[in-house]
Amino acid sequence: MKVKMPMSFWQRSAWILVPIIAFGGLYYHKLGLLLLPIMLTLILLGFFRGKYWCGKLCPHGSLFDVILRPFAPPKTSVKLIGSQTLRLGLFVFYMAMFIRRVIKVLPLFGTLSFWDQLGLLLAINYLIPTLVGILLALTVGRRAWCWICPMGTMQQAIHWLGNKTGLNHRTDQRVTPVNLAACRNCGICARVCPMGINLPPQEQLTDPRCIRCGLCIANCPAKVLKFENPRDSADFETKLSA
Repeated sequence: MKVKMPMSFWQRSAWILVPIIAFGGLYYHKLGLLLLPIMLTLILLGFFRGKYWCGKLCPHGSLFDVILRPFAPPKTSVKLIGSQTLRLGLFVFYMAMFIRRVIKVLPLFGTLSFWDQLGLLLAINYLIPTLVGILLALTVGRRAWCWICPMGTMQQAIHWLGNKTGLNHRTDQRVTPVNLAACRNCGICARVCPMGINLPPQEQLTDPRCIRCGLCIANCPAKVLKFENPRDSADFETKLSA
């Protein structure tokens, strides 16, 4: 099946940041500091828009979708990487290593070498998921790294906080069926989803793994899906029956 993949200019070109940061940062360490605004942005977006960063802005996502897509397996082997234990374990390990390295660099704060050492630390932390992500993309599935990415896990946790406080209901966007009578039950929405999510037939998609890539919407032959703000079940049922 030919999958439609509408992409912005940023999505088509953001992959260039991956070698600049991951490899360039090993030699010119301050390039690693580019990760600081990236991390701040994904944290803020995580609270208000869930894993929107992963689907629309992530340089690694651009690398997987633009450069590695022709070489990736056609279907992700979900069973190999779908374990929540694996995802949470990797998150704890990654953050522990990151914090340990930051603690080693902190005594240099105020010296000329502090920013170089911090940049190198960040570049190394970016290089590791780059290499692992490429390996997974070529052997397991194009977006396999997105299943276990520690930054993605962090966004899910922050988005959960936004949901609980209700502060992201005006900004969040969820995949929503808007014309159920036209749905053909073809299952294309699930087949094109890089996260392996099965859309609920009569509900807004609340699965925290959704990266807001919009592939299910773009590839739905009946055009019954769109992004809408979150609504509770009662409001949703009322709209469907109206």
